[in-house]
Amino acid sequence: MLYDIARHAAKQQLSSLGMEDNEMAKITKDMTIGEVLAINMNVAPVFFGMGMHCLGCPASQGETVEEAAWVHGIDPEIVLKELNEYIEAHPEETNENIYL
Repeated sequence: MLYDIARHAAKQQLSSLGMEDNEMAKITKDMTIGEVLAINMNVAPVFFGMGMHCLGCPASQGETVEEAAWVHGIDPEIVLKELNEYIEAHPEETNENIYL
């Protein structure tokens, strides 16, 4: 049941981004941390590796990738590059597939 709830939430988040389940995600600087994690929660170590450890705090869920990068003194383009490289290298790891 918990998996069904999480799967439904992931589908809703993808839909709100104008994406279908089978569509390859592209992370942009104006996406919130919450949106990125809704696409693929396995990107968390990418954030952690850059010193962004507050992924679960309420403020980070509404903070954009660009804002989070600047707060941590990192060029947003570097963050985007790392996130998108991870997503492209692991297309099977969408939250939709994780919860199946």
